[in-house]
Amino acid sequence: MAVKTFLTGVAGEAQTNQNGSHRQSIIARCNDGYLVQLIREPNNPYDQNAIQVVSPHGQIGYIKSDVAKGLARDMDRGAIVNARIHKIKSGGDYNLGVVLSVTVSK
Repeated sequence: MAVKTFLTGVAGEAQTNQNGSHRQSIIARCNDGYLVQLIREPNNPYDQNAIQVVSPHGQIGYIKSDVAKGLARDMDRGAIVNARIHKIKSGGDYNLGVVLSVTVSK
C-alpha cells in the first residue's frame, strides 16, 4: 500500500458558511492536531474537484484548487484520506489561516 503525506493550505477561511456561521470564528475554536473531515463536493458549481474541510465545529474552508484536483481523483478512486490541522497561523483577529497535514493511502 502506497502512503503519502503532505502539507497544504486551506482556501476560503475568511468566508461565511451557508448556515451563517463564520469560518474565522470556527477556526478560532480549533487547535493544532484536530482531526478534520475532507468531503468531496463534485457538484460544486465553481469547481468539480471541490473538497470541503470540516472541523468538529463546522466548515473552515476548502482544499486549495491546485491540490484538490489530484486529491479528488484519489478520493474518487477509493483512497483512504485522513487530515488534521497541522498549524493555525495567526495574522491578528479574524485573519487566521490553516495548514493541514493530509495522508493518502492507496
